[in-house]
Amino acid sequence: MEIVQYFSDIQTVLSKQAANSFHWAPLFVICYGLGAVILFPSGVFTLMGGALFGAYLGSALNFMGSMLGAFLCYLVARHMPDSVRLQPIRRFLAKIGSIKPLRHSEFVQVLLLRLAPFVPYSAVNYGSGFARVPMKEYLTASAIGLIPKVVAGTFVGSVSREALASEIPALSDFRITVPLVLFVLIALITIGSERIGRWRSQS
Repeated sequence: MEIVQYFSDIQTVLSKQAANSFHWAPLFVICYGLGAVILFPSGVFTLMGGALFGAYLGSALNFMGSMLGAFLCYLVARHMPDSVRLQPIRRFLAKIGSIKPLRHSEFVQVLLLRLAPFVPYSAVNYGSGFARVPMKEYLTASAIGLIPKVVAGTFVGSVSREALASEIPALSDFRITVPLVLFVLIALITIGSERIGRWRSQS
């Protein structure tokens, strides 16, 4: 019973916050962006955005927050001395160079990394800055590549909000089907790019 009451309390808080969602929207976007700078998991913000603001407004706010974070991390990385760069980021830079299909296209490199399911959001942010990827290519590729993950995560957060209220949506709900389709497409794009890279490296 205590667990049920706990989740019921969470739902009550979410409902109250949603009623004033427009007042909290700017603060949420700023927190999302600053959270990226300190390596706070972006997925937490994305799910929270869906739970607090719903599928549509949440997607827009999450996208703005993720782009703000991408921009801030990039600026920090560009102005960070070589002596303080993190070793994990250096390993990430080595992976950037391993992308064979269009290794001369920085736009495509960033886009593929954004779409890759298991590449950390903040790693791409800082790694692109350390690699001196041109800002225009970086931001454009990020804007395109972040959309599928942001929309999918927001929809999942929106559904979880109703689940806490014991209103589990049907499997046919678009907020369930859309994330599934997006995840499949992301996986296919990632696998396809890797196979193309292997084929070109062998030819």
